[in-house]
Amino acid sequence: MTRPTQLHRLLLGAIAPLAWLSGCDGASAPAQVPTADATADATADATADATADATADVGFDVAVDVAADVRSDVGVDVPVDRGVDTGPDVPACGAGLASCGGACVDLGSSLAHCGSCDRGCSAPLHGVAACAAGACDFTCEPTYLRSGAACVRIEPPRLVAPLTSALVTSRRPRLRWSLSAGTDGAVVELCADRACATVLGSYEVTGASTNPTVDLPPGVVFWRARGRVGSAAGTIHSPVWSFLVGARSAPVDTSWGTAFDPDGDGRSDLAVGVPSREMSTGRVLIYPSTGAGYAATPSVTLDGRDGVNAVYGHAVASAGDVNGDGYVDLAVGAYRASSGIGRVYLYAGSMSGLGATPVTTLSGRDGADGDFGVAVAGVGDVNGDGYGDVVSGASTASRLTGRAHAYLGSATGLSTTPATSWTGPDGAGGLFGNAVAGAGDVNGDGYADVLVAAASALTATGRVYLYLGSATGLSTAAATVLTGPDGTLSNFGVSVGSAGDVNGDGYADVVVGADRVGSFAGRVYLYLGGASGLSTTASATLTGVTGTDGNLGAAVAGVGDLNRDGYAELAAYSYSASLGGRVRVYAGSAAGLVTTSSTLIAGPDGAMSVFGAPLCGAGDVNGDGIADMVATASQAASRAGRVYLFPGSSSGVMATPSSTITSPEAAGSGFGSVLAGASGR
Repeated sequence: MTRPTQLHRLLLGAIAPLAWLSGCDGASAPAQVPTADATADATADATADATADATADVGFDVAVDVAADVRSDVGVDVPVDRGVDTGPDVPACGAGLASCGGACVDLGSSLAHCGSCDRGCSAPLHGVAACAAGACDFTCEPTYLRSGAACVRIEPPRLVAPLTSALVTSRRPRLRWSLSAGTDGAVVELCADRACATVLGSYEVTGASTNPTVDLPPGVVFWRARGRVGSAAGTIHSPVWSFLVGARSAPVDTSWGTAFDPDGDGRSDLAVGVPSREMSTGRVLIYPSTGAGYAATPSVTLDGRDGVNAVYGHAVASAGDVNGDGYVDLAVGAYRASSGIGRVYLYAGSMSGLGATPVTTLSGRDGADGDFGVAVAGVGDVNGDGYGDVVSGASTASRLTGRAHAYLGSATGLSTTPATSWTGPDGAGGLFGNAVAGAGDVNGDGYADVLVAAASALTATGRVYLYLGSATGLSTAAATVLTGPDGTLSNFGVSVGSAGDVNGDGYADVVVGADRVGSFAGRVYLYLGGASGLSTTASATLTGVTGTDGNLGAAVAGVGDLNRDGYAELAAYSYSASLGGRVRVYAGSAAGLVTTSSTLIAGPDGAMSVFGAPLCGAGDVNGDGIADMVATASQAASRAGRVYLFPGSSSGVMATPSSTITSPEAAGSGFGSVLAGASGR
């Protein structure tokens, strides 16, 4: 080690105050005071070493020690080491801001520092976080609705009226729906097709109903709706429904009837019963519309499920849309199933057509030989809940007194427990329930009404009972009773149904057949609906001629507006031994039914073919916006049977069939003895 020189000592003495200034942790130490020995040594050392050390010590020690120490101690320690260390520098923030994590933030609106530093805001799924006035909150995406601490989808409303496939009486019909929870309105679209590729009109509505602001085109119109909350609308729409628009608007805005359109394409299809097949095991065949007529071969085959003698397919009816999915369903009766207890099977429509397996089975409630299912009908919406309802007759229950049962539709389908049951008021032998039908809305209150016939009541004088629909369902007591005006053995009520709106007043009318009047000449009676209900006096009477046009009224039907003039037509079968049967078509008008037949169609298959029994409205099979008509010759071709489609046109129904379905079944099977197309439209 080199011994310190005098110059070293002098330099150390000069630097010592700097060491005091840089004391660690803020402590101080006194400066060193030179002693007497140090003074003497300094003089001696300075003389001896001055020459050698001066250059080296000054050049090295001063340059290194002083420069290094001063630069280190003075440049770093002096400004920083003052008392306790307080961490990073804190920025100065302006008014209304706070320092969080080295940044100035607004605690009133910052999502990461809401109300205080490091207090972050979050949102639920489909939500957007927010900070307002220092409190965390959230809003929901445009098509979602806030519900507690969650964002839920804005659900579509449930459509209520008019029912799928119904006829509306106004070209600007009242559309009704039930709002989903939390919504205050709907966006309603009216379309020319099920996919809504062509939109006829769109309406943003507050509330649960609206009317189009312009007339809709005649023909089938589709509609759907999305939920709405204020100005925000959901993206999910309701099932698509459809209805038929007529050529004119009636004074009363209501709807009724149904067409068999299980695939929902807007063109009516046909169900054909074959009840006698294979020892009355029975079968039903479904023929879809091709756009020009019916397909030559069935798309769906429904076979009897109860074995021989069940007579499956003796009654077949379009049930309407019983579950609100926008597709029409089918009801099939097997009245002799289980020793005459009877059953009715419901098959569901869908985008791919009618299902081949029943979704609901109704069993007779009146014991053996009650014949539940001998007659069945889709009657419309009797309680205004937006679901189609079904009525079945059990005409031989209680020693032929007869009963009828009404079953309500719902979101889960048709109930298996009747909401209303009636027992024939005329006692044993009345056969109450031998025929049942939807009457349409005879009083314009918006609820579907029901007809139940008892053709054998009062020694076959016959009666027809009308039961009114309401918000609470069907009445248990008949609102109107029609009694055959021709006395005993006239068989009044052998056939019964809605005639549609024959005079264009907006109320549904009713037609009743009595095929045994006047030595089997037969008669047909038309009764008009009105604000006070169904008239008990016939507005029109049609009379057959024994031998040439006998049994008039054995089959009658409201067949819709066959010439698109805004008034419904009526068709009736009459028997002719030489011609095998004829169908007479009677036109509606503002003055009521024209009692002179506008069209007479003779059976194409000759004698004994029983052409025209049954017959029914076909709906619009070819998509031209005009109703068509279908009739059978169940005994044609050695009793194999045939079905004929007669199209409507601007000049009326054509007398030549546009489509013929030849039975695929063996002779004697009864092909075409039962039909389901359109009813009451």
